[in-house]
Amino acid sequence: MRKRVAICLMTFVVAVALGFGTDLSVGSPGPAFAEWVAAHGSRIDTIDPEAGTADLAPLRGIVDDARVVCLGESRHDASEQFQLKHRMIKYLVEEMGFSVIVFEEGMAQAKAVDDYIRGGEGDPAAILGELSAWFAWDTREVLELVEWMREYNDDPSHETELRFFGVDCTAPRLGLVNALAYIEGIDPAFADGFETGSLGLSLHAEGDWWTTFERYAAATDERREAIGRAYEDLAAYMQSRRSEFVRRSSVSEFEWAMRQVHVGQAAHDLYSSQTREEGGVIRDLAMADNLTWILDEHLPGHKAVVWAHNAHVSRAPFTMPDAFGGTLVDMIYHLSDRLGDDLVSIAGLCYQGEYVEGDGVDPASVAPTDTTYLGGAIAQAGEEFMLLDLRSAPQGSPASRWLGRERRMRGQGVDMVCVPSDAYDAVYFVRTITRTEPGPRAAARFRFQGAGAR
Repeated sequence: MRKRVAICLMTFVVAVALGFGTDLSVGSPGPAFAEWVAAHGSRIDTIDPEAGTADLAPLRGIVDDARVVCLGESRHDASEQFQLKHRMIKYLVEEMGFSVIVFEEGMAQAKAVDDYIRGGEGDPAAILGELSAWFAWDTREVLELVEWMREYNDDPSHETELRFFGVDCTAPRLGLVNALAYIEGIDPAFADGFETGSLGLSLHAEGDWWTTFERYAAATDERREAIGRAYEDLAAYMQSRRSEFVRRSSVSEFEWAMRQVHVGQAAHDLYSSQTREEGGVIRDLAMADNLTWILDEHLPGHKAVVWAHNAHVSRAPFTMPDAFGGTLVDMIYHLSDRLGDDLVSIAGLCYQGEYVEGDGVDPASVAPTDTTYLGGAIAQAGEEFMLLDLRSAPQGSPASRWLGRERRMRGQGVDMVCVPSDAYDAVYFVRTITRTEPGPRAAARFRFQGAGAR
C-alpha cells in the first residue's frame, strides 16, 4: 500500500527547508519535461462519446486492478472534459467491468437518476434539472451520459447493471423527508411525537448553499445546538430499533434511511461551521464516509468511477492560496491510505478556455496558462487531448523532480496548488475547453458562483 500522506508530508518538509514552493511564479519545466510528456503521454483521438474506445487502451495500464477510479475536472462547466470523461467511463464499464458511477451530487437527489437508468419512468432532462447541483450537472453532456447508462442497462446481453449514486451532503432536505416518511410507516407513534422542525429543515434552501449558510448564520447558537442534538437523538433511536425496523421493511431500506440521517447531520455541521476551510473539511469527510458506505456496505465487490472536481479527488493535501489560508484535504485524501493501490486518481487539466463573453465567466479565468502550471507544461507536447501516467516518470529524472514540487492547476475561479506526483496518479489533458450546454432549467436560472461552485 502506498503511503501517500507520508510522502506528501516529507515533500512539504523538504520544500520548506530548501525554500521551494514559496514563489509559485517560477518553475518552468524546461525541454526535458516536454520531451518526457511527448514520449510517455498517450494521444487521445477524439472526445466524441459516440466514437469507439480503442484510443483509450492506455487507460487499462493506468487503472490496472484498481477498484475505484476518480476522474477529476478543472471546472464544473468544461464541455470537452465532460465529454472525455463520458468516453473514459464507457471504456471502464465495457472493457474493465466497472459498474457504479458516483457523482459529486446529493445522495437523495441522485437516486432519481439511478431509478431512471434502471428502467424507471420519467424525463431524464427533467430529472437532471432537479439535482441539487443543477448548475453543474443539468447539461447536455451529462444527459448524454445518463441516456447511455439507460441504454446499457436495457441491453439484455449485459449481465451487470449500472448504478448511479451521489455522495454530497449539501442538500439533505429530500433525503430527510423520505427518511421521516419511512420511520412513520414503521413506527407511527414515534413519528407523531417527533418534532420534524427540530431538524432545522426550514433553514435549507436546496440548490442554494449560500442562502442556507446565511440562514444558519442568522440562527441563534441555542437553535443550532438543539438541531444537532435532534439529529443525535434520531440516529440513536433508529439504531436502537434497527432489528424491528429491518424486520418490518428490509436491510436496504433501513440502511438507506439511516444514511440520510447521517447526511443531514453532516450538512448541519457543515452549515454550522465558522470558516469555509472548516466547512470544506466537514463536507469532504462526509463524502468520503458516504463513498465508503457505497463501496463496503451497499455494493461490496463492485468497481466504481467517481466524478468530481480535482479538489475532491487529490490523494494528498493541497492549498488554494488565492482564497484560503492553510492546507486543505479532500474526500479522496481520507480514503487514499486505506484503499492504496485499489484507488487511482486522474486529474483533469486544460490549457485555455473559449467562453462567450458576458456568460458570467471572467475571461481571465480561462486565459492560456503558462508553463509554471501543470496544464501549461503538458500543453508543450502539442496534443489536443492526451492521457499521462505521472508514475511513469523515472525516479530522479527532470520530469520526476519537476512533478515532485508544488505546481499550480487551473480551477473554478481559484487555482489549486499541489505536488502533482503526490496528489494524482495520472492526468488527462484537454487543450481548449468551452462552456457546457445547460439544460432548459439551468439556462434559465444559471448563475456563476466562482470558487463556491466547486
